[in-house]
Amino acid sequence: MNILFITYFFPPRKAIASIRTYEVCKGLLAAGHTVHVATACAAGLTPGQLEMPPDWEQVQSNPSLTFSWIPSPWRSLHEGVAVRGARGLWAFAKAVVNRLCARFTTFIGFDPMLPWAWAAKRALAGTTGFDCVLVSAGPFSTLLPARALARRYRVPLILDYRDVWNGTPHTRFRLGTRWLERSILRQAALLVSISPSCLASIRGQVDVPGVVVTNGFGADVETACGDCDSPPSHDLVYAGAFYPPKRSCSPIVETLKKMRGRDNGKLPAISFVYAGPSARHVQASADLHGVSDSVRCLGALPRVEVLAMQARSLCTVVITSIEQTASLADRGIVTGKIFEAIALSRWVLVISPEDSDVRAMTAECPQVVHFHGGQTDEMAAWLASLSERAAPKGRVEAARPFAWSTLAAAFALAVTEGARGERCRGPEGVRA
Repeated sequence: MNILFITYFFPPRKAIASIRTYEVCKGLLAAGHTVHVATACAAGLTPGQLEMPPDWEQVQSNPSLTFSWIPSPWRSLHEGVAVRGARGLWAFAKAVVNRLCARFTTFIGFDPMLPWAWAAKRALAGTTGFDCVLVSAGPFSTLLPARALARRYRVPLILDYRDVWNGTPHTRFRLGTRWLERSILRQAALLVSISPSCLASIRGQVDVPGVVVTNGFGADVETACGDCDSPPSHDLVYAGAFYPPKRSCSPIVETLKKMRGRDNGKLPAISFVYAGPSARHVQASADLHGVSDSVRCLGALPRVEVLAMQARSLCTVVITSIEQTASLADRGIVTGKIFEAIALSRWVLVISPEDSDVRAMTAECPQVVHFHGGQTDEMAAWLASLSERAAPKGRVEAARPFAWSTLAAAFALAVTEGARGERCRGPEGVRA
């Protein structure tokens, strides 16, 4: 089957979403499909924005894989030009306008990748010979060219949603595009998402076939596992961004404060090490609770360093939401970081709602311990005894179902079966 795969995020662009799209592509190739990847042009990115997978050269040279590298007419809109640090009045004005336009596109229901989506639609308008269109999107804009091309060529449309868009728990205001999303879902032959609740939240009342394929860990994580057998540090590690108020570091710093209270004001044996773009949020929370001397903010680090740090840590922290109970959209949050932590870390502390999907998915993993955001006393007691606990048995076996080598094969099978369903609709509204 000849598959047109549309995605903004793909290597060598450095992004957590690029891991899923790259592994999915490898799974499709391994299943015998021919894949044409339409993705954003990487020209002009800084070295810090690029990251080559270990097997990039081997995969790129596969004769069944071709590319369309599509430049964006407004790249700075979604590359996030910073207002802070802009040099000169003209640069500052452009950065402010850029920021306002990015916020406006989000408010009306889309995302800052909208200019690239229209460029992709134009660039791919003359392509032919595809048996299905697959789009992997942090919705919403990238769905538009995929929908248009599937309708034009009357081929099945496969949607891979990495996250909820309409109703997302991390955006307070958005002029809804639910009506447009329902139209796209009705055209789709298959909807793939990362968790049952996320799938149900996206699907709503639309009768579209769906399947869950979680995120997972790749070969680079398996390589980093070599450090897992070395003596652990006393670090409690969190890597990635925070999205207050629901995904914040407040439960962690409150726990450190209570550990200090249990030890009569002494520094807790465990320190919190943060690597990511939200250092100001972490430092402000630590200062507010008086535990800044137990917190280290390292900023954004190369992925290989973050993985090695998790492998050497005593415990890795993953936060989906600090609330005790959650809405359907919140319950469906299953960040990809948790599967890397399961593969790498001796212990994984997950802060999640009591009814979240992530708890059900990791129920068989002995190294994973769950708390909700209000259980800071329980977390303090558990962390205080952690240095005396041996690494749990069976944790390596429990991680294997989340390897991308397994998940990508399941994804490729779902795409094959979904495309055979021929459920897409042509421009006239008849079944193609």
